[in-house]
Amino acid sequence: MVCLLLAPALPARSVNFYSIEHELALGKQLSAELERQVKLSDDAILSEYVNRVAQKITRQSDATLPVTVRIIESGDLNAFTLPGGHIYLNSGLLRLTESESELAFVLAHEIGHVAARHATREATRNELLQAGSIPLMVLGGWSGMALREFASAGGRTGAMKGVRDFEAQADRLGLDYMDRSGYDPSAAIDMFERIEGRERKIPGRVKRLWSDHPITASRIDAAQKHLNEIAGHRPEYVVNTSEYEEMRLRAIALEERRTAQVNQAPHLGAEKH
Repeated sequence: MVCLLLAPALPARSVNFYSIEHELALGKQLSAELERQVKLSDDAILSEYVNRVAQKITRQSDATLPVTVRIIESGDLNAFTLPGGHIYLNSGLLRLTESESELAFVLAHEIGHVAARHATREATRNELLQAGSIPLMVLGGWSGMALREFASAGGRTGAMKGVRDFEAQADRLGLDYMDRSGYDPSAAIDMFERIEGRERKIPGRVKRLWSDHPITASRIDAAQKHLNEIAGHRPEYVVNTSEYEEMRLRAIALEERRTAQVNQAPHLGAEKH
């Protein structure tokens, strides 16, 4: 079943030099490095809830790696995946969601990256291009890009095609995983349009390291086409829950606290002088 789902969607050139054990070790190293550079949420209740939703989806996915989700205190509308099943969700993107099914799609998309092992496949591709230099990547389609370099990498020739392939596959897998786990997959369209609308309203809020890979109408169209293909699998879906509403209030409080701290920081610096 795994091969039937994954093999046709993977780019034909996509190979992986990394064993599961190597990817787990790499993910442990990179997640430790990342977490020294960002502010993780200390809200254990919110983190437990987000992980519980993620595990519900993971159980219906093709992931062979353990999945963990951590919340970063950041207003950027982003989520991304490190090797080894380490998913990071920015509090700003969590706050932007308006239902549990929208949150489920954000997580399902990232779980799609884990299942297809995109991070180490991309590292393999770059290793083939650059002998002796392995760019270590994170992936996530919410920032208008899919790659961030943890180590020096060469030119971008051909890279964006691979990025688009991986993002498209993660979208398709995410929709499939939502369908299997009982979440309304049509929430993906709402989430895409919400992010796109926020970027139009506040340019730069959607963090774009590679600005030529935005969330486009064609990506939304592709998601809608796949939704049409899986329509009718279930008589009804979970759209929202009361627990989500409680957790979203916690996410809003987290974002407001973070914003207050950021606004207060310059004044604190001025007092020291």
